[in-house]
Amino acid sequence: MKFPPIAYVDIASSFLPTAAGVYWWRRLVAERLVFFSFVTIALITELVTLWMALRGIQNLWLLQLYNLLELGLMLGVFAAWQKRKAVRSAYWIGGSLFAFFWVAAKWTGVETFGQPALYTHTVSSTILVVVATLTLLDLIRSEKEIEIFRDMRFWVASGVLLYFAGNIMLFLLSGRIAILGIGDAMTVYSIHWIIDSVANVLYAGAFLCMDRQVA
Repeated sequence: MKFPPIAYVDIASSFLPTAAGVYWWRRLVAERLVFFSFVTIALITELVTLWMALRGIQNLWLLQLYNLLELGLMLGVFAAWQKRKAVRSAYWIGGSLFAFFWVAAKWTGVETFGQPALYTHTVSSTILVVVATLTLLDLIRSEKEIEIFRDMRFWVASGVLLYFAGNIMLFLLSGRIAILGIGDAMTVYSIHWIIDSVANVLYAGAFLCMDRQVA
């Protein structure tokens, strides 16, 4: 299978956040270490699923497991930054309800590991869009003076908002995209690869531009 150049740009960009995290390794504590785990697992998943796709091996089951882990890790990051206890609790309740929904979807056959995750991935993406938006609003409304471009929360929330808001429609229509011809499918997925590449740059910025303390 031949991929367009933007697909390889996307793969290369996946190394940026992990490399930036390794560079600032000594500063990775608490939620920063959780975020580093997220970008590292994302990189590994990207490489493994690409390897599987090139060899004609079904990889949808791995992506679905990754989607569940992705939400859990990112909720952990955003919850650590959320100072309002009620909102922080809502994050975890939402995550727990999603985990139940995810298991129920597989158990009942609404989704299977051999098909695109039409519903669960769309729901998890919506949750992360809402949480990222709340994080950015908290930064904007903060009474403290913040150098926003040196605040890790800005870069992470911006990357999450861009990636998941930009891809929700693609996730929802993934079943239809899967039955397109190779050329048409590659054209559609080019949108995803572009968005993912920019998000990876923002994630790398989260490590390179973070202050020693998060306000």
